[in-house]
Amino acid sequence: MAHIVLLGDSIFDNGRYTGDGPDVISQVRRLLPAGWQASLLAVDGATTENVPSQLPCIPSDASHLVLSVGGNDALMISGILHMHAESTSQVLATLANASSRFEENYRRGVDACRRLGLPLTLCTIYNGCFPDANLQRLVSTALTVFNDAILRIGIEFSLSMIEFAFRLFIAFRLCKPNRAFFFGRCQNRQHDCEAGLGRTTRERGCPSVHLLRDAFFA
Repeated sequence: MAHIVLLGDSIFDNGRYTGDGPDVISQVRRLLPAGWQASLLAVDGATTENVPSQLPCIPSDASHLVLSVGGNDALMISGILHMHAESTSQVLATLANASSRFEENYRRGVDACRRLGLPLTLCTIYNGCFPDANLQRLVSTALTVFNDAILRIGIEFSLSMIEFAFRLFIAFRLCKPNRAFFFGRCQNRQHDCEAGLGRTTRERGCPSVHLLRDAFFA
Protein backbone atom coordinates (compact mmCIF):
# COMPACT_ATOMS: atom_id res chain seq x y z
CA MET A 1 0.00 0.00 0.00
CA ALA A 2 1.10 3.58 -0.65
CA HIS A 3 2.48 5.87 2.03
CA ILE A 4 2.61 9.57 1.11
CA VAL A 5 5.01 11.84 3.00
CA LEU A 6 4.44 15.62 3.05
CA LEU A 7 7.62 17.71 3.23
CA GLY A 8 8.26 21.43 3.38
CA ASP A 9 6.58 24.24 5.29
CA SER A 10 3.23 25.47 6.62
CA ILE A 11 1.38 24.80 3.38
CA PHE A 12 1.25 21.27 4.82
CA ASP A 13 2.12 21.82 8.51
CA ASN A 14 -0.79 24.15 9.13
CA GLY A 15 -2.36 22.97 12.37
CA ARG A 16 -1.71 26.25 14.18
CA TYR A 17 -3.81 28.13 11.61
CA THR A 18 -6.93 25.96 11.48
CA GLY A 19 -8.39 26.50 14.95
CA ASP A 20 -10.78 23.65 15.70
CA GLY A 21 -10.94 22.69 12.02
CA PRO A 22 -8.98 19.86 10.40
CA ASP A 23 -5.45 20.52 9.21
CA VAL A 24 -4.07 19.41 5.86
CA ILE A 25 -2.67 16.07 7.02
CA SER A 26 -5.99 15.13 8.64
CA GLN A 27 -7.87 15.89 5.43
CA VAL A 28 -5.35 14.05 3.28
CA ARG A 29 -5.69 10.94 5.44
CA ARG A 30 -9.46 11.14 5.20
CA LEU A 31 -9.34 11.32 1.39
CA LEU A 32 -6.90 8.46 0.85
CA PRO A 33 -8.12 5.03 -0.28
CA ALA A 34 -8.35 2.27 2.29
CA GLY A 35 -4.94 1.01 3.26
CA TRP A 36 -3.06 4.14 2.18
CA GLN A 37 -1.13 6.18 4.74
CA ALA A 38 0.11 9.77 4.98
CA SER A 39 2.82 11.23 7.21
CA LEU A 40 3.60 14.87 7.95
CA LEU A 41 7.27 15.85 8.13
CA ALA A 42 6.82 19.42 6.89
CA VAL A 43 7.53 22.06 9.53
CA ASP A 44 5.89 25.47 9.81
CA GLY A 45 8.50 28.12 9.04
CA ALA A 46 10.84 25.80 7.13
CA THR A 47 12.86 27.08 4.19
CA THR A 48 14.55 25.29 1.32
CA GLU A 49 17.66 24.90 3.47
CA ASN A 50 15.68 22.85 6.00
CA VAL A 51 14.44 20.19 3.58
CA PRO A 52 17.39 17.78 4.00
CA SER A 53 16.92 17.80 7.77
CA GLN A 54 13.34 16.49 7.36
CA LEU A 55 14.41 13.42 5.39
CA PRO A 56 15.97 11.25 8.14
CA CYS A 57 12.51 10.88 9.68
CA ILE A 58 10.90 9.46 6.53
CA PRO A 59 9.16 6.15 7.37
CA SER A 60 10.79 3.02 6.00
CA ASP A 61 7.62 2.13 4.08
CA ALA A 62 7.24 5.56 2.42
CA SER A 63 6.26 5.29 -1.24
CA HIS A 64 5.72 8.91 -2.40
CA LEU A 65 7.18 12.29 -1.40
CA VAL A 66 5.45 15.65 -1.88
CA LEU A 67 7.48 18.83 -1.37
CA SER A 68 5.96 22.28 -0.86
CA VAL A 69 8.56 24.83 0.22
CA GLY A 70 9.83 28.26 -0.76
CA GLY A 71 7.30 30.71 0.61
CA ASN A 72 9.42 31.46 3.66
CA ASP A 73 12.50 31.95 1.48
CA ALA A 74 10.52 34.59 -0.40
CA LEU A 75 9.34 36.22 2.82
CA MET A 76 12.92 36.54 4.03
CA ILE A 77 13.79 38.76 1.07
CA SER A 78 10.45 40.55 0.72
CA GLY A 79 12.20 43.83 1.48
CA ILE A 80 13.25 44.02 -2.16
CA LEU A 81 9.67 44.93 -3.00
CA HIS A 82 10.20 48.28 -1.26
CA MET A 83 13.80 48.99 -2.20
CA HIS A 84 14.74 52.10 -4.14
CA ALA A 85 16.38 51.46 -7.49
CA GLU A 86 18.13 53.72 -9.95
CA SER A 87 17.29 51.64 -13.01
CA THR A 88 15.23 48.72 -14.28
CA SER A 89 18.42 46.72 -14.72
CA GLN A 90 19.17 47.11 -11.01
CA VAL A 91 15.73 45.69 -10.13
CA LEU A 92 16.16 42.77 -12.53
CA ALA A 93 19.65 42.07 -11.22
CA THR A 94 18.33 41.96 -7.65
CA LEU A 95 15.60 39.50 -8.64
CA ALA A 96 18.08 37.44 -10.63
CA ASN A 97 20.44 37.18 -7.64
CA ALA A 98 17.59 36.20 -5.34
CA SER A 99 16.41 33.59 -7.84
CA SER A 100 19.90 32.10 -8.15
CA ARG A 101 20.27 31.72 -4.39
CA PHE A 102 16.82 30.19 -4.13
CA GLU A 103 17.44 27.75 -6.96
CA GLU A 104 20.72 26.62 -5.42
CA ASN A 105 19.05 25.83 -2.09
CA TYR A 106 15.93 24.33 -3.68
CA ARG A 107 18.00 22.13 -5.97
CA ARG A 108 19.98 20.90 -2.98
CA GLY A 109 16.75 19.91 -1.23
CA VAL A 110 15.38 18.19 -4.33
CA ASP A 111 18.65 16.32 -4.83
CA ALA A 112 18.46 15.04 -1.26
CA CYS A 113 14.89 13.86 -1.86
CA ARG A 114 15.77 12.19 -5.15
CA ARG A 115 18.60 10.22 -3.56
CA LEU A 116 15.95 8.29 -1.64
CA GLY A 117 14.74 6.77 -4.91
CA LEU A 118 11.05 7.51 -4.26
CA PRO A 119 8.58 9.25 -6.61
CA LEU A 120 8.76 12.98 -5.84
CA THR A 121 6.12 15.65 -6.50
CA LEU A 122 7.01 19.35 -6.36
CA CYS A 123 4.58 22.17 -5.57
CA THR A 124 4.92 25.76 -6.75
CA ILE A 125 4.69 28.62 -4.27
CA TYR A 126 1.22 30.15 -3.96
CA ASN A 127 0.87 33.84 -4.66
CA GLY A 128 -0.80 34.82 -1.40
CA CYS A 129 -3.95 36.91 -1.21
CA PHE A 130 -3.28 40.48 -0.16
CA PRO A 131 -6.00 43.12 0.24
CA ASP A 132 -3.71 45.71 -1.37
CA ALA A 133 -4.04 45.08 -5.11
CA ASN A 134 -0.73 46.79 -5.91
CA LEU A 135 1.15 44.70 -3.34
CA GLN A 136 -0.53 41.57 -4.71
CA ARG A 137 0.65 42.46 -8.21
CA LEU A 138 4.23 42.98 -7.02
CA VAL A 139 4.28 39.76 -4.99
CA SER A 140 2.83 37.67 -7.80
CA THR A 141 5.34 39.12 -10.26
CA ALA A 142 8.34 38.62 -7.98
CA LEU A 143 7.36 35.05 -7.16
CA THR A 144 7.49 34.07 -10.82
CA VAL A 145 11.29 33.92 -10.63
CA PHE A 146 11.06 31.45 -7.73
CA ASN A 147 8.34 29.36 -9.34
CA ASP A 148 10.26 29.36 -12.60
CA ALA A 149 13.16 27.71 -10.75
CA ILE A 150 10.83 25.08 -9.29
CA LEU A 151 9.27 24.33 -12.67
CA ARG A 152 12.64 24.10 -14.42
CA ILE A 153 14.00 21.70 -11.82
CA GLY A 154 10.85 19.61 -12.04
CA ILE A 155 11.09 19.46 -15.83
CA GLU A 156 14.81 18.69 -15.70
CA PHE A 157 14.23 15.58 -13.63
CA SER A 158 10.81 14.67 -15.10
CA LEU A 159 9.12 15.08 -11.72
CA SER A 160 5.40 15.39 -11.06
CA MET A 161 4.33 18.92 -10.16
CA ILE A 162 1.30 20.57 -8.54
CA GLU A 163 0.59 24.16 -9.57
CA PHE A 164 -0.30 25.91 -6.29
CA ALA A 165 0.66 29.44 -7.37
CA PHE A 166 -2.40 30.28 -9.44
CA ARG A 167 -4.99 27.65 -8.53
CA LEU A 168 -4.86 28.26 -4.78
CA PHE A 169 -4.97 32.00 -5.36
CA ILE A 170 -8.16 31.66 -7.42
CA ALA A 171 -9.80 29.38 -4.86
CA PHE A 172 -8.91 31.83 -2.10
CA ARG A 173 -10.23 34.83 -4.02
CA LEU A 174 -13.55 33.22 -4.93
CA CYS A 175 -14.33 32.23 -1.36
CA LYS A 176 -12.89 35.29 0.40
CA PRO A 177 -12.38 33.35 3.66
CA ASN A 178 -10.01 33.91 6.50
CA ARG A 179 -6.57 32.30 6.70
CA ALA A 180 -8.06 29.25 8.42
CA PHE A 181 -9.99 28.28 5.29
CA PHE A 182 -7.01 28.43 3.01
CA PHE A 183 -4.98 26.31 5.35
CA GLY A 184 -7.65 23.83 6.33
CA ARG A 185 -11.26 24.92 6.71
CA CYS A 186 -13.81 27.51 5.70
CA GLN A 187 -15.98 29.54 8.07
CA ASN A 188 -18.62 30.50 5.54
CA ARG A 189 -20.80 28.63 3.06
CA GLN A 190 -20.23 30.75 -0.03
CA HIS A 191 -20.45 28.67 -3.19
CA ASP A 192 -17.41 28.41 -5.42
CA CYS A 193 -19.07 26.90 -8.48
CA GLU A 194 -17.28 29.49 -10.64
CA ALA A 195 -14.11 27.49 -10.01
CA GLY A 196 -15.83 24.34 -11.24
CA LEU A 197 -15.75 22.84 -7.78
CA GLY A 198 -19.49 22.31 -7.50
CA ARG A 199 -19.84 22.24 -3.72
CA THR A 200 -19.78 24.74 -0.91
CA THR A 201 -16.35 25.49 0.44
CA ARG A 202 -17.18 23.98 3.82
CA GLU A 203 -18.16 20.71 2.17
CA ARG A 204 -15.17 20.79 -0.17
CA GLY A 205 -12.45 21.58 2.34
CA CYS A 206 -8.99 23.01 1.79
CA PRO A 207 -7.95 23.73 -1.84
CA SER A 208 -4.41 22.47 -1.31
CA VAL A 209 -5.74 19.12 -0.07
CA HIS A 210 -7.88 18.64 -3.14
CA LEU A 211 -5.06 19.56 -5.49
CA LEU A 212 -3.05 16.83 -3.76
CA ARG A 213 -5.92 14.42 -4.22
CA ASP A 214 -6.25 15.28 -7.88
CA ALA A 215 -2.54 14.79 -8.41
CA PHE A 216 -2.68 11.21 -7.19
CA PHE A 217 -6.18 10.07 -8.13
CA ALA A 218 -7.36 12.20 -11.09
